[in-house]
Amino acid sequence: MIGEKRGTIFASATDYEYTLANEIKSDYNTHAASTTYHVAADTNLVTSSDSTTLATVITLVNEIKVDFNAHLTESGVHRTSDTFTTIIAADAIDLTSVYALLNELRTKYNAHIARTDNHKAADTSNTVTSTIVADASPDIDFNADGGSVLVEITGASSWNGTVDFQTTPDGSTFYNIPYINRTSLSPVPTVSQISSPSTATLYMLLGPLSQTRIACGAGTTGNLTVVWRTIAGSNLNQPVFPSVKTVRTTKAIAAAGDYAAEDVISESASAGTDWDFPAIFRANNSGGYLVKAQAIWQTTGLTPRLTVYLFNVAPATCATNDNAANTAPHNTDKAGFVAQLDFPALEDLGGVSLAIISPSTLGRLPLWVDAASTADDLFGIVATRDAITGEVATNELSIELSLERY
Repeated sequence: MIGEKRGTIFASATDYEYTLANEIKSDYNTHAASTTYHVAADTNLVTSSDSTTLATVITLVNEIKVDFNAHLTESGVHRTSDTFTTIIAADAIDLTSVYALLNELRTKYNAHIARTDNHKAADTSNTVTSTIVADASPDIDFNADGGSVLVEITGASSWNGTVDFQTTPDGSTFYNIPYINRTSLSPVPTVSQISSPSTATLYMLLGPLSQTRIACGAGTTGNLTVVWRTIAGSNLNQPVFPSVKTVRTTKAIAAAGDYAAEDVISESASAGTDWDFPAIFRANNSGGYLVKAQAIWQTTGLTPRLTVYLFNVAPATCATNDNAANTAPHNTDKAGFVAQLDFPALEDLGGVSLAIISPSTLGRLPLWVDAASTADDLFGIVATRDAITGEVATNELSIELSLERY
């Protein structure tokens, strides 16, 4: 087992609670007053002003709780009273209790308006869609029990907060601790604060550690997801969370004429492009093992051997037009060249023509490839090693790559 303790936390930017509270008020008032869903309109409507501060959101969510609970059993409003979605969270007195009450209101209000035993029809027009709120600057505290800690941090929607990895000798004073970026090919320990993380990035907090804190500073936009897991000392040299991602790229092949050996295969004889495999790596500057590749040609009865030249930056000079003589890997593109995949001859039994490379077949897999420092994609040039006749214009050729990502 890699780790004994694990957890996930979602940190939203500040002010999300105002948006959610104001939408619940608006949607609830519209729902409650409607006779489309009710036997009679309800007068238990929310009158507090929309929230813009902590004080006003506390007032608003507490009134919504009272009015909504009254609405559930108001005489003559529903076909039958709703005794299943009563709000039980305590009245809000601070930001933490606002979060708890708002999230229960959102969940149970949406459940209530969908009930057809209480309503003449389910209300699908007044569903609350605003994001569930969470602590904008949570501290994640746990004991690493003498091990290290693996942390994945993902920012979204332009999250602009900060993250610090810390420990404490006395439970009150916290100091930043060394960590390494697991996606770096040459990781160097650092204690620097992480600012505005975006793409998912893996970090290793270097043990032995006891009391540990992941301190997430509040942002003003976006949201942050933190996933953490402790790793026992005896397991530190094991691979951590590799995952396989498969990306398939398909082109309607131009097939402008019969192919000579060493011709390029693409979608146009005059405006052909490389074959893109987007976001196949875990992150920029990471790496992984190619563990499987497939070539699937829609046309039956084709038997050429295909080669795919792979780059971690788009090749600028290699020929990309269909039926053109291949020039990959071109000398000027060699800095981004990472792999050559040689497929065996395509074959079929009446279906599509296909070939597969895997560790149990010829083809030199698994094969390690690196991502560029500025991209998490792979780019390919497809060429045939054999002359081809019998090709059909606009029939599809798919190249599928499976990468074990680290």
